[in-house]
Amino acid sequence: MSCKSEWADQAYWAATKALRYVKGPFLGEDLLKKVLKYVDEPADRRAWGHVIRRLHADKVIYHYGFGRAKSSNRAVKPVWDKFRPVKDLDYLAALCG
Repeated sequence: MSCKSEWADQAYWAATKALRYVKGPFLGEDLLKKVLKYVDEPADRRAWGHVIRRLHADKVIYHYGFGRAKSSNRAVKPVWDKFRPVKDLDYLAALCG
């Protein structure tokens, strides 16, 4: 296993842990700040993109829309939100008709 994939695996685990405390939509860079409390800084911050894509592919998070980043001159970046378990299946059934 390479160092990059090892860091990505650790960051993925840390992201799933950090997402427990996220309330509402977020930018990837905001989640990364929380993840860095659990893992070391990656050698290249672009490795974080792999973690976000994996969280999305595994249906841990979904693309919510777009927003302005606090960094990078307020560039437009994807906004994410976490999937939440449905607590009332009768309510879901009523929505689906």
